[in-house]
Amino acid sequence: MEYRFFRLTIALILGGFLLPATLIGQITNLSGTINTYIDVTAVNTTNNTVTIPSITGLAKGDTVFLIQMQGATIDANDAATFGNVSNMNSAGKYEFNIICKIDTPSTTITLQRYVNATYDPAMGLQMIPVVNYRRVNVAGNITAPAWNGNLGGVIVIAAPNSWVRLSANIDASSKGFRGGVRQDMVSGCTCANYATQYTSYFYATGAWQGALKGEGVSPLIGGKEAGKGKQANGGGGGNDHNTGGAGGANFGTGGNGGLANASSCFFGSYCRGLHAGIGGLGLSTTYYSNIQNRLFMGGGGGAGHYGNASVGGGSAGGNGEVGGGIVVIWTDSINGNGFSITANGNNIIPTSAADGGGGGGAGGVIVLDARAFSSNPITVTALGGNGANHTWGGAANNCKGTGGGGGGGVVWFRGAANPPTISSNVSGGLAGIQGGASCSALGNNGATAGANGSVLTSFSRMFPSVTIPPCLLPVEFAYFQADKLGTSAVQLLWETTTEIGNSRFEIQRSADADRYETIGRVASTSRNQQGAAYTWNDNAPMTGTNWYRLRQIDQNGTSTVTEAVAIQFQGKQMIAISALYPNPVAAPAEAILELISPVNSTAVVAICDIVGKTIYQVSLPMEIGANSYRLPTENMSPGIYFLKVNAGIYGELVHKLRVN
Repeated sequence: MEYRFFRLTIALILGGFLLPATLIGQITNLSGTINTYIDVTAVNTTNNTVTIPSITGLAKGDTVFLIQMQGATIDANDAATFGNVSNMNSAGKYEFNIICKIDTPSTTITLQRYVNATYDPAMGLQMIPVVNYRRVNVAGNITAPAWNGNLGGVIVIAAPNSWVRLSANIDASSKGFRGGVRQDMVSGCTCANYATQYTSYFYATGAWQGALKGEGVSPLIGGKEAGKGKQANGGGGGNDHNTGGAGGANFGTGGNGGLANASSCFFGSYCRGLHAGIGGLGLSTTYYSNIQNRLFMGGGGGAGHYGNASVGGGSAGGNGEVGGGIVVIWTDSINGNGFSITANGNNIIPTSAADGGGGGGAGGVIVLDARAFSSNPITVTALGGNGANHTWGGAANNCKGTGGGGGGGVVWFRGAANPPTISSNVSGGLAGIQGGASCSALGNNGATAGANGSVLTSFSRMFPSVTIPPCLLPVEFAYFQADKLGTSAVQLLWETTTEIGNSRFEIQRSADADRYETIGRVASTSRNQQGAAYTWNDNAPMTGTNWYRLRQIDQNGTSTVTEAVAIQFQGKQMIAISALYPNPVAAPAEAILELISPVNSTAVVAICDIVGKTIYQVSLPMEIGANSYRLPTENMSPGIYFLKVNAGIYGELVHKLRVN
């Protein structure tokens, strides 16, 4: 798949000041927490319904995003296999769907498409309403509430037929599965009990033999919440005495926690911590594929073992850290503007003072479900967090376990390759290291780094295609696509699977995915409510980007509109103004000029008054395809002006501009 690149916004400098961004036309500025999270309390697959606590703010036709966060079944035996996934069930399953009907007394929602999985509401099944924006400007940093065991941890942005522009960062770091919380406990490893090694893979919460495990796709098991065994992709906690917690995992496996070497009566084989946390289970391509089609938050790190807190156990560095959350962006085009999208696992920042250190959180997952990316760079990271370091200023050889690194997460693209303008990083986190006195000679002392995650391609959005009979639409589409037909035409092809009372299709075209005109009509050829295949040629496509959609019209006159498809068409080597808005413009706002250029070139843009006097002029670089520029109007008096664009051999254009 080829990506097309575009320049979305160039800020003009006037009088030494950078003009501010404003809310213009159909551009929606987003910042902060943009999603809401609804607990799904029941699912009825027979009726295709979900029940939620409240339907406030929801309406028929709304798009929703369903995702189940946990629910995997794991091996729970006291063996090295503890935490291995025996059945993933519906953990990580997700889908977009559409509300068909709302029953107000029961707060039950009928979904339009057959649900994708047998969801379990008891395992963190949440529904996120999705606003289908026209155009999105990330005006301030976007984040999500941290996963609380039931809701949160996910960012979803949808502008399916247009673009998303970053003017700030999108960050789901440290919003994923929670790390094990350190417990200050009196250890059973004393000089009177020096020979005992605590080797079990699980212990109950509060038991001094093992620290708490990190969260993962399998919920913690009662009576087995602690100890060195992994909790699926959650890192294991360190066992007695003073061993390190393990890193959480996502695509990449979590790193193991470090061992402890003690002095005085603990020296030698006495009460040495030989059973550190085991790294979280890497989910890898087993579950990250278009066959499985699952999305997982990063696993939490296991806690380090803390014993004898009253005798000097440090309070810092023992907690396992939080994994990264999930980011899903569904749009046609993304302009990074040099900003970042992150879903990193948390690092252990404090240094463990006297007891075992915690494991780092795993990286989350970032889905960039986009067809095109700008030439402006984007940094996209789903890093594993670093494990806790350790330092001890006391006696030599009193060395406690450090934390394991979190595994790397996933960056997943719609296209068949990682776009060259995107800098992706899914590295695993570093293992903690020993320090202080003679402990530094031990290095990591068994602690290991998290394994790297993966950059994946060919993402296939889960949006079930089959509509349930009570919600059946007049026309169900199998596909709608646009292809070049030689050098002078565009061929539109579409196929329906069902047509009930369909009269015809209108073909509509736009230069900006906003303002459409009807350019053709095709009558229905369906028989007996069966589907049919259609084709229509646009023999005079516009230079630059052509957006096409279908308006389907029933025999009773009602109509629906498909999602748009776009194709880049060079045609004549001439520039074109695709939009100038708002027009009229009210000062001190600014006008947006959108140009389509056949080549990389330069255009001189001038604004002239009614008598032809030039009051503003600037030379602007153009790239192939869509270009967008901000034109200052704040110092212009009300009246009529003329916008002139001169691109030399690629054409000269004039457009009227009114200032109110």
